[in-house]
Amino acid sequence: MRFELGVMNLPALFLALVAVLTVPAGAQKTEKSATKEEVSLTKERVLKVVTPEEAEKLIKAKPNLVILDVRTEEEFADGHLARAMNMSVLNRDFAAQASTLEGQPILVHCAAGGRSTRALQVLKEKKFPEIYHLTSGYVGWIDAGKPVEKGASKPGAAVSAEDSKAAK
Repeated sequence: MRFELGVMNLPALFLALVAVLTVPAGAQKTEKSATKEEVSLTKERVLKVVTPEEAEKLIKAKPNLVILDVRTEEEFADGHLARAMNMSVLNRDFAAQASTLEGQPILVHCAAGGRSTRALQVLKEKKFPEIYHLTSGYVGWIDAGKPVEKGASKPGAAVSAEDSKAAK
């Protein structure tokens, strides 16, 4: 009797095996595509995901790097990266505002990666030679112990990461 049940379940077993073997192959292709896009848009343009440590090195190494904070004005005033410029991705004219920055390397971030990912869709269509995405955002920057500034876009109001955490 067991033999008969095994034979009757053989087609189901075969289909399950085929399904298991084909899913990872498709997932690997998707993974490779995503990784490729993170590293390069084209041969002439770069799109790279960066950690807070890598972002800090970029900021020091590239004085012409635009640091674009796409959070709201209120969030920006509560704390932001030094030299950052605020341009909320929620504004209707975000694309037009972003166009004014074309031609320069840009580091984009938001609070935790959601809105900056949305902003990337607009920025990719513009003429930026290098686009760096701080996917962990401002929260990741603070968690990494990096310094921030408070207030509007006035340079020089540096605040330590510990002070910023305490203010939360």
